[in-house]
Amino acid sequence: MIAKLPAGDANREALRSAEKASERAANLTGKCSAFPGKVCCIRTPTSLKDVLEEVGALLQRTFDPRIDLELIVPRSCGKFRPTRAR
Repeated sequence: MIAKLPAGDANREALRSAEKASERAANLTGKCSAFPGKVCCIRTPTSLKDVLEEVGALLQRTFDPRIDLELIVPRSCGKFRPTRAR
């Protein structure tokens, strides 16, 4: 679908973000299995910078176009390992 849009089309970035989010969701769904009373997940180190940038992109699309969201994420913020849900 992205290839059908002309270069510079504002919808290209939204489609790329949606595609990336759906791939991450599919990956997470494949790693997680719900069982009665507990959830079993494979916890792997995740880039905090990548997560914050993805959340920022999702939030930006929900704001009025006149509002510009600026996230300042240090390059050195590193990775984190998700903890178990309680």
